[in-house]
Amino acid sequence: HGGTGLGLAISKAIVELLGGELAVESVAGHGSTFSFSLRAPTEVRPVSRPSLPHERVVRALLLDASPGSRAAVASQLEAQGVVVQACASGAEFFAALGALEAPDVLVVDPRAATHGPLELLQQLSSERQLPPVIMLYPRGAADRAQVEGYFASHLRQPGCAALAKPVRPRHLLQAFAAAVHRQTAGRPASTRSALESEPRRRLRVLVAEDNAVNQRVVRTMLVKLGHEATVVDNGQLALDATQRANFDVILLDVHMPVLDGLEASRRLNAALPRSRRPRIIGLTASALPGDREACLAAGMDVFLPKPIQLPDLVRALADAGAVAPSVPSLADSDRASMDVIDPHIVDQLRFRLPPAALHEHVERAIEHGAAAALRIEQAFAARDLASVEAECAGLRERCASLGLVRLYALLIKIERGARERHPELLPPSLSRLATECERAWLALRRLGPASPTTPGSGVRAASRADESGPRSAPISGSG
Repeated sequence: HGGTGLGLAISKAIVELLGGELAVESVAGHGSTFSFSLRAPTEVRPVSRPSLPHERVVRALLLDASPGSRAAVASQLEAQGVVVQACASGAEFFAALGALEAPDVLVVDPRAATHGPLELLQQLSSERQLPPVIMLYPRGAADRAQVEGYFASHLRQPGCAALAKPVRPRHLLQAFAAAVHRQTAGRPASTRSALESEPRRRLRVLVAEDNAVNQRVVRTMLVKLGHEATVVDNGQLALDATQRANFDVILLDVHMPVLDGLEASRRLNAALPRSRRPRIIGLTASALPGDREACLAAGMDVFLPKPIQLPDLVRALADAGAVAPSVPSLADSDRASMDVIDPHIVDQLRFRLPPAALHEHVERAIEHGAAAALRIEQAFAARDLASVEAECAGLRERCASLGLVRLYALLIKIERGARERHPELLPPSLSRLATECERAWLALRRLGPASPTTPGSGVRAASRADESGPRSAPISGSG
């Protein structure tokens, strides 16, 4: 209030009303220190914290046009181990919502719509099998009553909630946990019945993937589903293969050398009419805003997040082919590591790979993961944010293929900070990298197959950029 001392007078009145005393210490030319003392009860009331299910990966699709608000909400959810895909526009949001693997909860600020919030809510209410929606809307907005009224009358499925912005973390997490539990309660206990149907016909599937281990995983899974698989290393070889043979489906990895999946999809769409074109399925481990939308913009029919999960692959092939045998059920011995790793992905890796191939997958993940963690640290020490972003993306893809939920969420946060060029936001996350890597390593060793190496003999990479910098730790891969 212009330096009149009104704030000090108010503070003194509040402290005295609480039975305390305000004091000041002042040194000429140096400044003043104000303090207060009062008697207060020492009892600490227990705070109940909402919990999320640990037996599977929880995914959220977030829409918020404000960069600051979007980052804050994503950060709060990611801190709970939620995998968040954040969108800045309605177009990007609905493209992601059309993906095969539906999110568990939608968190939306409907003002991001091009023609206003009611348009977005109308479009949402017309969606089939919509997950619970948490709407965020400014407390002082003039049209808040109208928007919340429409929301309450048209989006009435269990788990939906409307929260005022700025939203408190506790309120957001309570609403989110309630929505997830509602969504989980409404799901069938097992996907077995959907996976036990008889195949309609054998498919010819072309797989374009540059990673040798991923090639083996996808090929084995397709063969077990009763299909014929042809594997190539890049998008150009995929185009060449379509000139020599006809395929029912093409699985295209988005990131490949020579020719990436996006450009290969564009060329396939340009060369063939839609009636003759194979079904194109994009494969990507990316959950960053805009990356998945690019798959659909390039002419792909759908995209699958890595690692590919059997129920998702079944649905992706449903228009042209067969369904899979049932996925092994979750082993009781795996439950101890649920907060670090998704044991359903572990079970699927065990289903897809024979023991020798699974062991190779483990050892390669140990070697490459440890080296990547070290390079992330070194790149940040050199303030090379482009390399931090690239290394996080590569390591994150490995984490996705192994179901490393907590480490994956942490890498998303680091990668986003590097991409948006905010180095000041990275040290808190980087300081957790060593701990999360070690947790992942221990969990994978506990869940993985028998290995000739002992838990202490895996590849390690540790380094310090300086005495206060984050340490790099090894990670291990397992099925």
